[in-house]
Amino acid sequence: MTSSGHGRRDRWLALAVPLVLVAVAVTQVVTASTQELTPWRGAGFGMFSTLDGHSLRVVRLTIEDDAGRSWPVDVTSVEDAPDTHARFVEARAFPTERRAGALASSLADADLVVVGDTVHVADGLAARDEDVAVPALFDEARTVTLEVYRLELDQPSGRVTRHEVAARTVTP
Repeated sequence: MTSSGHGRRDRWLALAVPLVLVAVAVTQVVTASTQELTPWRGAGFGMFSTLDGHSLRVVRLTIEDDAGRSWPVDVTSVEDAPDTHARFVEARAFPTERRAGALASSLADADLVVVGDTVHVADGLAARDEDVAVPALFDEARTVTLEVYRLELDQPSGRVTRHEVAARTVTP
């Protein structure tokens, strides 16, 4: 290759790299502002401008059984269990219908147990507390509801409030 060929390639690369970075930043900012993606995910441009980090999102999960009873799910056990952890983190960061469905499917495949009136993922419960007696197994779920909230700071009052990002009800 001639030296002029190297020069053109170098100039092209000098322009291409910033253009790719700008394209990624614009895509992430648009997605985070028009959909439920947290600004801390998807390249993270703008992540320091908000409290809406995925680990700060509040998640509520409920399972409805065949009898129509709604059971709260211990979210910590879902996050701690190896088989449901990745799906939980994805659904919390970007709660689309597809991700909620994937989380519901992983919950349907998990060993669910009832302690008191709360459903737990057995592996996640064991990761936290090995002294728990083996409780009753939970029957098959009919629907799973995922609710995700973001925290917002009201600067004048100094209060932190939660606002719903998404609510998805899916069948595993």
